[in-house]
Formats: sequence, structure tokens, C-alpha cells
Amino acid sequence: MKTNSIQKYSDNELHLLIQKKNKTAFTLLYEYYGSMIYGLAMHALKSKELADEIVELTFIKVWDSIHLFKLQKKTFCMWLVGLFIATAQDYLESKNIEFVFKNLGFPSFTFEIIGEKAC
Repeated sequence: MKTNSIQKYSDNELHLLIQKKNKTAFTLLYEYYGSMIYGLAMHALKSKELADEIVELTFIKVWDSIHLFKLQKKTFCMWLVGLFIATAQDYLESKNIEFVFKNLGFPSFTFEIIGEKAC
């Protein structure tokens, strides 16, 4: 009988390991939260292409800004969702895409894409 030898880590342990640039911990973090963030992205953006790009950028931001996460202020999951929302807004603005962010009460939020902004 095969046993699962992958150790489970708490969010705090992953946070500390990723701060030390531990790639295995980052991979585990993505395994723990990647599907959830992708699901939120698909629901909020209604576009596979936008969701794919923004989820990837969100996890790059996690790697680059993990030192900004403070456990005592919010849960890691909520920090990650907030980072996703900020990343989506930044991405859409950088692509000159006009949108309206609609917060219908967490976790129900959407980015209503209006179109490209006129130059």
C-alpha cells in the first residue's frame, strides 16, 4: 500500500518558507490555492484567456511580495484573494480595458468588461 509522503503545511509555515524562496513550498501553495483562485477568476472575468493570465500574474506577485503578508491582519486565503483582485484590476488597466468591478458581497464579485478604452 502506497502512502502519501507529502507533508501538509499550515499557511504560516508556507508563508515563512516562501519568504526564504523555497520553491517546493511555493509549489505546494499553488496546489492548495491555485484551483480556488482560478475558479474565482473564471467566475469574475468570464474569460479563460484573462483568467489564465491573471492567475499566473497573481502567483508571481505572491512570490515577489510574500514579505508583505502579515498573518495577524488577515488569513492567507483572504490576502491571496485580495492580491488576485488587485492584480486583475492592474492587468485590465494596463491593457487599456475598461471595466466595472462589482462587489456583490464576498465571495461574489465580478469584473464587468465594457471594452477597450478610447485613446
